[in-house]
Order: sequence, then structure tokens, then C-alpha cells
Amino acid sequence: MADITDFQVGQGETFSITLQIQNVSGSVTNYLDITDYTFEGQVRENYQTDEIAAEFTITKDPAPQSGSLTVALTPTQTALLDQREYVYDVKMSSNDSPPVVRRILEGGLYVRPASTR
Repeated sequence: MADITDFQVGQGETFSITLQIQNVSGSVTNYLDITDYTFEGQVRENYQTDEIAAEFTITKDPAPQSGSLTVALTPTQTALLDQREYVYDVKMSSNDSPPVVRRILEGGLYVRPASTR
């Protein structure tokens, strides 16, 4: 089940968050080795639209056994977003055949206007 988290970003700002994925088995919690996983994430105006407003750049930590990855939008990407609330999600896919796909993060992304240009 995905964590549901809303974020705010100003137009023209860098947006960057770090996630650390855990594997919980009973009472034992370990960080998930994300070596064999791929990630993707998109921002859209709403859940029904086909148009992608922005795509996240997702970078795995150099030590993938830490379960850490960074999800980011550049200042150029956020400058192109209108002032409004968007929806986003980040998905993780295994390299299995067929792949196991899980949404790990989702929510709203509110874009604030910028007065300094």
C-alpha cells in the first residue's frame, strides 16, 4: 500500500525528496535492496487525464541495499506547471516476469506561483 503524502512546490523551484523503502516481515523491518527494481513517477492535472504535466527523475542511492532513492523535479519543470493542485504517484517494478508493480507514494502536488522571475 502506498504512502499518501501531499507536497507543495513553488514555480521555478527544485523539488526533491528522499525515500527509504523498508521490507516488513512480521516484527522484523529491513531496508529493501532496490538493485533489481525500476522506478517511475508522473504528475498529472487529475487522475483521468492522459496528459503528463511532469515526469520525476528518480535516482537510486549508490548503495541500493539501503533502500534509498531520490525523487525530483527540476526548476525548469516546476516553472512550466500552472498554479494549481496536481496529483502524482511513484511506482516500483520488480525485474521478475511478470513484474510485480507497487505504488509506493502518491498524493497531491500543489504548485504555488512565483513573484520573483
